[in-house]
Amino acid sequence: MCMDDLLKIDRDYLLPTEVATYLHVHPQALRKKIREDNDFLGGHAIVIGKMIKIPKIPFLRFMGMDI
Repeated sequence: MCMDDLLKIDRDYLLPTEVATYLHVHPQALRKKIREDNDFLGGHAIVIGKMIKIPKIPFLRFMGMDI
């Protein structure tokens, strides 16, 4: 999966499974890291209970995409 694939997702947020595929890490490791350090992805992850959502545009900008 590449940044363009993430941009094409028809939601305003990304799931940890989608971001983990892009970052080439295990989704559970990403979830754990976000819970431990919410600033890990630029402080944009939303954690509500067990649910984690990552706002798409801020994440892609954090990763260097010019949007």
